[in-house]
Amino acid sequence: MIFPFHWPCPYIPLCPLALADVLSAPCPYIVGIDSRYFDLYDPPPDVSCVDLDTNTIFQPGDRRSLAWKILPKKPCKNLMNTLNNLYQQLAELQQRPREDALMELAMNDSDLNSGKKLHLLDMEIQEAFLSFMASLLKGYRSYLRPITQAPSETAT
Repeated sequence: MIFPFHWPCPYIPLCPLALADVLSAPCPYIVGIDSRYFDLYDPPPDVSCVDLDTNTIFQPGDRRSLAWKILPKKPCKNLMNTLNNLYQQLAELQQRPREDALMELAMNDSDLNSGKKLHLLDMEIQEAFLSFMASLLKGYRSYLRPITQAPSETAT
């Protein structure tokens, strides 16, 4: 998941509950931990928790979850505007008048056009998110570890 990015800290994909004391380490780290840990213990106050089950982020010190508004403003605004426009187009497509039951059973040009429009909207949604991620990750090359610095048989 993290190759080819370079992380200047230890990464433990899944830490057993018995070894959860690693969360008290005095260095930065990325640790995957079972959600039962939070039922048994409170995490240290200087730990940021990302809950993949509920898609929430908990800030250090306070246990409030964060909203999408913490993302960079310009890329997020562009994404939201694009998604709102696509939502309007989808709503208009869904509100078209329905033909009687016999006409719905028969395949006609409007059904084909409607399917094509839905497919195009789906592609535009994917493009909007790709654009958003690209704008967030621009300049990522400065975080890559060149293969010459960390050669291995699997790295090509």
